[in-house]
Amino acid sequence: MSELINKQVGLEYCMDDEEFYQEMLETYIEDSAEVVGFMKDAYKDEDMALYATKVHALKSTSRTIGAETLAEFALELETAAKASDVDTVKAKHDDCLALYDKVMEEVKGML
Repeated sequence: MSELINKQVGLEYCMDDEEFYQEMLETYIEDSAEVVGFMKDAYKDEDMALYATKVHALKSTSRTIGAETLAEFALELETAAKASDVDTVKAKHDDCLALYDKVMEEVKGML
């Protein structure tokens, strides 16, 4: 059982279809790296509108696979970015990416 991924929640998003869930995990690996890359660029440029969009995508895809803790963290960052709260984004960005790395390792272990 994964510590950071609630498979049951992910399966619910995938209509309890194990094969579809596995496809979602594969897609998560394929797509999330690009999303996080854009997120890092937006962070570096302090483009809070773009950052909010990219962290929203991370939140949504993380929720879909059952990575609830990461999804909640991303929601916090999305809310801060939409409010142009650069200080909160700066304070939590690196922790979010560290959690993302851990989730990615767990996803890879599930495949």
